[in-house]
This record gives sequence, C-alpha cells and structure tokens, in this order.
Amino acid sequence: CTQAQHLCPSHVHAGARSPDKGFVKTPATEALRSILAHRPVTILALGPLTNVATFLVNYPELRRQIVRVIAVAGRRPGQRFQPSPLLPVSLGDSNFEADPLCFDLVLRSGVPITLIPYEVAAKVTLNRQDLDDLLAGPPVSQWVSEQASSWLQLWRWGLQTDGFFPFDTLAVGYVTRSQQFQCDLLSAQVVSRRGIWSRKFTLEVSKQRQNGNLVTYCYNVSPQFKADLMQRLQAGMTADAAVKVTAASSNGVTETDKHQQREKEKI
Repeated sequence: CTQAQHLCPSHVHAGARSPDKGFVKTPATEALRSILAHRPVTILALGPLTNVATFLVNYPELRRQIVRVIAVAGRRPGQRFQPSPLLPVSLGDSNFEADPLCFDLVLRSGVPITLIPYEVAAKVTLNRQDLDDLLAGPPVSQWVSEQASSWLQLWRWGLQTDGFFPFDTLAVGYVTRSQQFQCDLLSAQVVSRRGIWSRKFTLEVSKQRQNGNLVTYCYNVSPQFKADLMQRLQAGMTADAAVKVTAASSNGVTETDKHQQREKEKI
C-alpha cells in the first residue's frame, strides 16, 4: 500500500487464522456484527468462508441482514480447472478447499449465495500487453501493473499460458455490473469422495441435484467486461471511485435482487 496509499483500506479486521479454530469470535466477526446490526449488507468473499460461517454461528439472529454472499468458488460435476492445453495440470478450488466445512455451513444457512467460479473467470485473460498498457497510465494503474507482473510470470512459467485469469476481479465486477454476467439458478452441495490417502471435497452445482441448496452460478461474462475493466484501470481509480466500489459492496442490493429475480423467472 506504500505506492497507492489512497487505495489502502482504512479498517482491516483480523479473522480466523485457520479453519481448525472452531467458531471462535474474532475482530472480523465482531466488525460484521457491528455493521449488520444497523443495515443489510452484501458480503464480497474473496477467500474461504470461515469468518462468514463463524459470524452465522455466533449471531444467527442477524442472518437475514446478509443480502447475499458472493464467493469465488464452485464447479460443475467432473469439471477440471486446467488453464493450459499444453500441461495436464489442474488448479484447485482454493477458497473452497481451504475450509469446506464452513462453505457447507453457509450453503445450508439459507443466505443467498452467488458463485463466481473458475468457469467464468476463465473467460477473461490479462496478458503482458494488458499490463504494459497499464504501465503507461497514471500511478495507480502503474502500481497494478507492477503487482500483477509477478503473477503473470508465475502463470507463464508454471502453467505455460500467455496470461492469467483475474478471479477476484470477476467477483467485484458482479457487484458493480451484474448485468454483464450470465448466470443460472442451480442446486449446489458439498460432495465428499474417498481418495487414495484421504477424502476429497468438492463444491458442485447441477440442475438435477435434489438435495442441494439453490445458488446463483455465473458461467459467462460479456466481452465488454474486459474492455470496461481496462478503461477504468487505465484511467486510474481515484479515492472517490474506490469509496463508491466499497459502498457498492455494502449496499449492492437493488441490482443483485433484480438479477436473482430474473433467474427465478427462468425456472
């Protein structure tokens, strides 16, 4: 944050250090309680759902204050996360796999959930040319380019791809521009299978699954999404714009509710 100080969050609250700490209250869960006690909030979850699950266990009376949880996770049955056809390497569903139990708890809680999975993230690729274009922009976009360059190098050398998928960016984009996403209302559940050494858990969605819980599963995004993203990054996000994005994360009720209603009408 030293080079882009105005984009640094003013309040960061420590959450659970690991999923094996039980459902012990943390500064993060207390911050959620403080906010949700006064207004409904959409939670943009860019990691495991440990803190969200811990909040729900400790403050079940505030569950209905959660408008929606947007999580970066999920897959269709049998789907592999293989970025490159050149290598038989599959990525994990990292956010889910870090704490399957808490994902399952949130899934069963009845809180509305939108999944931004690998399937939709793979529709957007940022490559070297994109980062070079950002490098020619204002200080904020230069900082983004510099930070993303090491990630790009990791993908190019480790996965032999020309670019990387900006997973979390798609989740933020759903908050601010859900109309650019194609999503279905599907049944989701945590599936357990026995592996060679241990059990393997996956978060799977399907139209046929009867025992799951309904989620909004996004599978495609408009080509315009990347163009809009690059335009905003090249222009440089001001402090005011950052505040507006934060506000959208907290109060993004209207657009999300409209999208959910459209999905229900399809069924």
